[in-house]
Amino acid sequence: MDEPSLQLVSEIATRLVERTRPNKDFIVKSLRQAANALSEVKQSPQPRMAKEVQAAKKREAALKPLANAVVCCHLLQHADKEVRLLVAMCVTDLFRIMAPEPPFVAKHLRDAFKLIISLFADLADTTSPFFSKRLKVLETVAQLRCCVIMLEIDCIDLVLELFNIFFSAVRDEHHDSLISAMTSIMINILNESEEASQQLLEVILRNLIKQKKDASYRLAASVIKTCAQEDELNPLVCGFLTSCIHDRDAMDSELKEHYHEIFVKVFECAPHMPLAVIPSLINELSADEVDVRIKAVNLVGKLFALPEHHVAWKYHELFAEFLKRFSDKSVDVRISALQCAKTIYLANPWGENHKMKLSLLLKIDY
Repeated sequence: MDEPSLQLVSEIATRLVERTRPNKDFIVKSLRQAANALSEVKQSPQPRMAKEVQAAKKREAALKPLANAVVCCHLLQHADKEVRLLVAMCVTDLFRIMAPEPPFVAKHLRDAFKLIISLFADLADTTSPFFSKRLKVLETVAQLRCCVIMLEIDCIDLVLELFNIFFSAVRDEHHDSLISAMTSIMINILNESEEASQQLLEVILRNLIKQKKDASYRLAASVIKTCAQEDELNPLVCGFLTSCIHDRDAMDSELKEHYHEIFVKVFECAPHMPLAVIPSLINELSADEVDVRIKAVNLVGKLFALPEHHVAWKYHELFAEFLKRFSDKSVDVRISALQCAKTIYLANPWGENHKMKLSLLLKIDY
């Protein structure tokens, strides 16, 4: 049963509060005992019967003193890394056991999340003896989906900090389970976010278009791939790309000038995601502005050259409009089309039919 563990947690909380100036050894020993005891307490289902309601109140009465001790003893702001880790372990278990109610009031919730987020930054140090425990905190937070509470208490700044920390902390040697946990947390937040959704998306896209495909790219690609499977999130990415095409001047985003590069990267990760933007690309290929047509030709050329995606074969209208650029009234557009055609011809990721058309245009024997 959970009663012995709950009793121990309550006693530890009392000891922490009673100490006027506890030293580090006392704090570490107390929190380690509390963390071990909390790990043995199971999360109870929502109480329905009177007996279950009474048991839930008793459980809360045993856990609240620890939550209060963490606040009263200023442990959420403690400078020592080991203490901060143990506090985070206790706090995440309090979230787990007391769900769906958070263990703190709103003003202290912010401090709790600041502590947890700072802990995630330390995941960059894979050689630390605390790494496995930090990873456990990350995985627990992902399972609980408690980070969405930051949106409810208007801590958008912390959410943005969380996203940026994930991308700065992730490393090539990190296991897939860590990438999965970070992805899960970001997806949960994106699903619930409205006001900050574009800001958060831009953090992801900024890492997606990095020249070097490092761990941060891997994480960004993981988020985009998962977004493609979420009906609510798919329009978020497509909406950003469409706005870059039709409302670029009105957009307040530094990424708007990189939307062609973003399109290619998104397509590589999730080929079906940007389908809604294809008609806009067709319109760009026939736009009045020469520079717009050149950029569109270069983008579409990159798509057609992607191996194993068979873009030209799948999107006939797009390919037909691309072919028209070989007879464009602008010399610069025609040159761009020819340069792309060489790359496409050599890559030849689709059937002989399209290769033949390009060969005729280029006067190359196929």
